[in-house]
Amino acid sequence: YLEFKHVHYYQLRAYLYQARDMYSGDRGGLSDPYAVVSFEHYSDRSVLMKGTVSPKWNETLLFEHVHLCGHPEDVLRSPPKIVLQYFDKDNYGQDEFLGGTLCSPVVQIHEPSPPALEWYDITRYGKPAGELLAAFQLILDDDHSVPVDLPAGEAPRQFSIPADIVPKTQTMRVQLLCWGVRDMKSFLLQSVNSPTVEVRCGDVQFTQTLHIKDASKNPNFPGPRPFIIQDMELPLDPLYAPPLSIHVRDKRSFGYSPLVGLHVVKSISDHYMKPTDVEMSIHSIDGVEGSCSIWEVFKSPEDTFIKIDVDPDFQKKSEIDWWSKYYYSIGDMKKTQKEYIDEYGTEHGKMVVYPHELEKEFMNFTDFVSSFPLFRGKGLRDEEDESSHVVGYLKGSISVFPIPPIPPTEDIPTPEPTECLVRVYIVKAEELQPQDSNGMSDPYVKVKIGKHEINDRKSYIPNSLDPLFGRVYELPALLPIDHTLTISVMDHDRILVDDLIGTTSIDLENRYLSRHRAICGLPKCYFKRGLGIWRDQEEPRDILKSFCKAHGMSLPKWRGSSVELKGKTYTLDDFENPSKSEWKWLKENKHLGSEDQRLALHVLNAQQEEEEEEEDLRLVPEHIETRTLYNPMQPGISQGHLHMWVDVFPKSNPVIPPAVDISPRQPLRHYLRVIVWGTEDVVLNDKDEITGKGKTDIYVKGWIQGQDKVQKTDVHYRSLDGEGNFNWRFVFEFDYIPSERVMVVNKREHFYNLDKTEQQLPPRLTIQVWDNDIFTPDDYLGTLEVDLHAVPKPAKSSNGCSLKQLADYDVGAATGRNTVSIFKQKWVKGWWPVFTIAEGEKEMMGKVLLEMELVTDEEHDEKPAGKGREEPNMNPHLPSPYRPPSSFLWLTSPFKVFRFLIWEEYAWPIIGVLMALFLVIPVLVIVCSLLSDFANYTLNELVNDEPNEAVEMS
Repeated sequence: YLEFKHVHYYQLRAYLYQARDMYSGDRGGLSDPYAVVSFEHYSDRSVLMKGTVSPKWNETLLFEHVHLCGHPEDVLRSPPKIVLQYFDKDNYGQDEFLGGTLCSPVVQIHEPSPPALEWYDITRYGKPAGELLAAFQLILDDDHSVPVDLPAGEAPRQFSIPADIVPKTQTMRVQLLCWGVRDMKSFLLQSVNSPTVEVRCGDVQFTQTLHIKDASKNPNFPGPRPFIIQDMELPLDPLYAPPLSIHVRDKRSFGYSPLVGLHVVKSISDHYMKPTDVEMSIHSIDGVEGSCSIWEVFKSPEDTFIKIDVDPDFQKKSEIDWWSKYYYSIGDMKKTQKEYIDEYGTEHGKMVVYPHELEKEFMNFTDFVSSFPLFRGKGLRDEEDESSHVVGYLKGSISVFPIPPIPPTEDIPTPEPTECLVRVYIVKAEELQPQDSNGMSDPYVKVKIGKHEINDRKSYIPNSLDPLFGRVYELPALLPIDHTLTISVMDHDRILVDDLIGTTSIDLENRYLSRHRAICGLPKCYFKRGLGIWRDQEEPRDILKSFCKAHGMSLPKWRGSSVELKGKTYTLDDFENPSKSEWKWLKENKHLGSEDQRLALHVLNAQQEEEEEEEDLRLVPEHIETRTLYNPMQPGISQGHLHMWVDVFPKSNPVIPPAVDISPRQPLRHYLRVIVWGTEDVVLNDKDEITGKGKTDIYVKGWIQGQDKVQKTDVHYRSLDGEGNFNWRFVFEFDYIPSERVMVVNKREHFYNLDKTEQQLPPRLTIQVWDNDIFTPDDYLGTLEVDLHAVPKPAKSSNGCSLKQLADYDVGAATGRNTVSIFKQKWVKGWWPVFTIAEGEKEMMGKVLLEMELVTDEEHDEKPAGKGREEPNMNPHLPSPYRPPSSFLWLTSPFKVFRFLIWEEYAWPIIGVLMALFLVIPVLVIVCSLLSDFANYTLNELVNDEPNEAVEMS
């Protein structure tokens, strides 16, 4: 054991100032907290605070004559810990534990000095449960001479915190704009229909707002000024700023007003306004009579309605589509039409493609109002407790500034619902998570605003993880009731319920109210017709005027063809100078609008570039945003991305611009007619079994890459010199997108698939020469593969055909020295070599005479042509090929076999044999006759001699 010879006495002072964001111990979302301070074997408790999760005690707990063993220097180096525990006072049962923390006191063994307040983290069972602003002072008091110079509290032996420890304050005004409530969940089986807001900051209780009469019809608080304003003392140092608690109560029968939602702002210092912000939002704008608001400067008055010159047949007349603008903006030049660059400029024809949500670029559009999540129930934001989920949102804003301020502006947006037309453009999706067993999905889009929903299930895209939608959806919306736009990407299933791939939500109300003007993107050029037609409800001059009002700038002064803004004069030549390379496209462009509107738009864009660092001054440009899709079953994990944008048009303006046509590019039907006239110098792959000479049975096959249909010529049998004559026509039918230079192929990947998968492939033609065999597989001789965008130039004659034509030719890259595009030239004829690869080198295997012609669907109907030599055998007419008599199939022509295989090779031997037989046969006949006579004579002699011998013997 330890033995101490000396005991020292101390005085412990625990300065408990305030706590914030504590654990809620009651079902209503509040607590009745008190603190218990324990030091060694001493303990004391603070006063009880009723109905709060951000209590402000402003209390000093005094512990006198605290004796500690050990030298004071040791205590100074390693002071004992102070244990703080917080409890919720309950009328019945044991008080509930709210959390605790360990603190170290400031040890002072000489002259005591006031300590500084610090924030201490409160934890509850290892999880965050709030913060405490406090200080702890341990003073050496061996002779009991330290005076108790603490300000008295409300009760005996209760002390307040001394003034030299309490943070220095100044009088400031807290202004809370209570705009409305959104998505409130029911409470005690009743919908929240008549909410009101109570605010408490520290120990100051604010006045209530007026209650909403019927949240189902209008969830905004009644005006004309839905503000809560309170002047109070706030710390100069933002570190000590108190929390702000927002209580939402529902007014019900018999005076019952339950708490239905609670939000705690941890530190009100986050809402301190800069002097420039105060001046911009409160002071009247120079040059404008009276005050104006964000809504007023961006609201289209009736005298600013514009008339849009729309050519309904433009898309039919023009070959330029919107996708060229999109691909040009993302840097995909292969899919960008050259005509688009020539007509709409270079950088000026681009739009901004954000790699993330638009809200991330413009601070969630909270410049007018923010969305404060409301919590309810025990534990509030404890994710393990089901009752801790968000139960709604309060739309509003908090502003804190020194007084005396100028009274807040009265020109705020009308709280009445506003009818709007919401236009949703879905461009494409990327990197979707597969939902089917084959590792693919069948995605389609579902769009919902309030009670209005569009289910585009019939337009699903089979077997794709990167679908190209190109869809536009129009839905009505009644803001603020229909304030959330939900876009879901679904997976189409034929039997089971469709699966949710991912979803994303957009707060339309914040975009509508923001002074960043997020309802319609600002383009870089002003066109009155054509592809880049102006699609806003306001003209650029009106937008420029509104922009100046919203940001406290002097109004633009127009002087003929020039405009003065911020002391600088702008003319159209400052921006559109045809002598500059980036503006050469202006000379022949016929779609440009009036000069004053173009100048106003250029000045607007110039202001955005000059104030690029000032996020508050930026307007939303013409853009495409990339939104991440999430699935509630896999929270926080990306399920893919969606390229899209949204336009919002108030119906108070009767002019609704036409929608941009972003329909996917449709392939055009083309026919490639390839006439195989003949071959020469084909390698003789076989030997005649009878003659032993070289021969080959030549035929040609061809196909388009990606298509399963292979076409063949007839067989030129027994070619003895590598020459083959065919006069045979291949007709390949395919779908082609000219602007993207790709061929579209739709086919089933497997026989059991019900849907066809779309593939985009380069148009490549393959021609092969084969040797026909009857009892064994055919022998491959050589091939020719060409990209129809870059076909090697043919030779005019067979003698000029060689592998030099294919020098440096890369069919994959469609490049080479001398190539032609069949899509431009339409027709080409000549000799091409066929080759095979041997030991890494090309080896020429023959020459083929081809005629290629590309026709459209209309031209194919006007000038038909059949396959092979079938009818209609025309354009051109193909006669039967001339083939030598030696070309035949030996199984079907036995007489030709004798004639061309036996007689031609063995005629003289056969004649010699016949002549020999002609001479030998008579001699043989004579000899045989003589032999026969001799045999008969001999036999007769023998027969005649037998009777004579018998007589003599008798």
